[in-house]
Amino acid sequence: MGESGSRKALYLALMVPLLLGVAFAQDRLNTRRGELNVSFLEPLPNAPPLLKFASETLGGFRGVLSTVLWMRANNLQMEGKVYEMMQLSEWITKLQPHMPRVWTDRAWNLGYNISVKHTDIEERWKWVMAGISLLRDEAIQFNPHEPEIYHELAWHFQHKMGHDADAAHRHYKRLWINEMSTNLWPDLKSCMLSEGKVDFKTLTNPQTSADKQRVRYVVEHYKLDPRRMKQVDQEYGTVDDKDDNGNLTKRYVGLEWRLPETHAIYWAWIGEQKCRENADRRDILKKLRRLIFQSMNLARERGRIIVNPHVPDAEGLYLGGKNYDLGPRLEFIPMVDKAFREQLTWANKAMSDFQRKYEEAERMAKKTGNRFVPPTMDVGSDTMETFRNAHHNFLRQSIRDLYMHNHIPEAMVHFKALCAEYPDKMHHYVGYDVQTKTMDFNTFALDMIDEEMRTGGRGVTASILSGFLFKAYYYLALGEDDRGRGHVLAAQRLYDRYSTRKTDAEVGRVDLPAFTALHDQALKDWLTNADKVMPTMSAQLRKRLGMKEGAMPNPGLPNIMNPLRKPKPGEKPELVPGAGNG
Repeated sequence: MGESGSRKALYLALMVPLLLGVAFAQDRLNTRRGELNVSFLEPLPNAPPLLKFASETLGGFRGVLSTVLWMRANNLQMEGKVYEMMQLSEWITKLQPHMPRVWTDRAWNLGYNISVKHTDIEERWKWVMAGISLLRDEAIQFNPHEPEIYHELAWHFQHKMGHDADAAHRHYKRLWINEMSTNLWPDLKSCMLSEGKVDFKTLTNPQTSADKQRVRYVVEHYKLDPRRMKQVDQEYGTVDDKDDNGNLTKRYVGLEWRLPETHAIYWAWIGEQKCRENADRRDILKKLRRLIFQSMNLARERGRIIVNPHVPDAEGLYLGGKNYDLGPRLEFIPMVDKAFREQLTWANKAMSDFQRKYEEAERMAKKTGNRFVPPTMDVGSDTMETFRNAHHNFLRQSIRDLYMHNHIPEAMVHFKALCAEYPDKMHHYVGYDVQTKTMDFNTFALDMIDEEMRTGGRGVTASILSGFLFKAYYYLALGEDDRGRGHVLAAQRLYDRYSTRKTDAEVGRVDLPAFTALHDQALKDWLTNADKVMPTMSAQLRKRLGMKEGAMPNPGLPNIMNPLRKPKPGEKPELVPGAGNG
């Protein structure tokens, strides 16, 4: 009894301090548990009774149940039963909400697999937005530091809405443009005149009740933070430029917040900011950085909404997507170049840091006799080569676009950079002189245009067409009529070649607007730009086209620019039907 009693007394003596220790640590453990979201016990709505009972009683074995459901969901996906799979995926997200893959798979099925099963465009849009809302409104709330979620969300904006892989992509863009136009701006008229630039002073500090209500809706419904939007806009919307004296200065260009690629940039940037300390997911962080400058490049290619406000019921036509088109933003080229160079600088530094840490770890291992453990490699040679190839291709495309729009000095700047930074690639191109190891600028630029004629997609082809037509009127203003008509003829042939090549494509996905529509917009753009920077030349062109001072042209190709029409005897080129007064 004495021995037993003394043992019990010892156990009791040990138990008391242990219980006190648990009591002391419990509050701290509960706080950390809440911060890290290590458990989630929300009941499953609409689940069968057996599954609901199991999920609420299994406790830690919920992971086993989710694994079984996950295996079943994978089988259903392989069988093409995406609707049945969606229900299982929803249950898995309730059981294990911190498993990012189930969120991304579920969003992909909503936005890509299920949406395309519907022929009704409005129904497709609902499914696409359901995938975006799932990631933005739910997945990020449970996984705020998981870069895979942000990447998938940004990818939906860049690829599903931004590209032309879906036959309904224009419809998606129009609806998204409408949503942003009616919520980021106080009214449609101010939006149409804004060139996509948001009034961040009002968004970040609304004063009127209407503005406060609008900002609240933007934050709650779209999960957009105006202050972070402003940060993104300033970081990627400010470029280095040169003033008239050649001095380097900052120029604010701004992002086009109505287009989906800007929102891809925003969510990829948010993901990078929130997940940069997530060392286990560095590979996804690299994908976020790539997605940012891919979206910037897409914005450069066709990131300008060209609105025609000079039509009856302009606002109604705007909402219907009838009085605007997308065009290239050449002013984005320095901005995109800056983003590429920042990524290359980061990659070079990461490789240098790795080499230094590797040598240091190797030296310490030899010195101490411990096993050599190499450091983690953030950027390898393959990734670096991918970055370099992307920048190299960007420079080539920029030279082409600037040359096509008669920005010859800027094109020459990028041409010199291309030759200086990628000399090992230049000998592959037409125009390279093997003996002198030099490249002819004009030959290189024209070959780039010819290559894009053969292989370009809708956006690239539309940009080239605009460039040809732009340059045609430049030559006409200079009195080089034959050369101007030659550019129109080249544009018409390119248009016909592209249309013939795309006859088998799904209707509405990659087809171009009518050639006359492209021509009319290019001529309006030329006059608008020339009025600002070359007023004398714009006046000369209006004179050649028989237009009044300050007037905009009527629709249709002017007779003087028709390459297939022979002038009538005695016809004066100064007064031409189809352009202005005639």
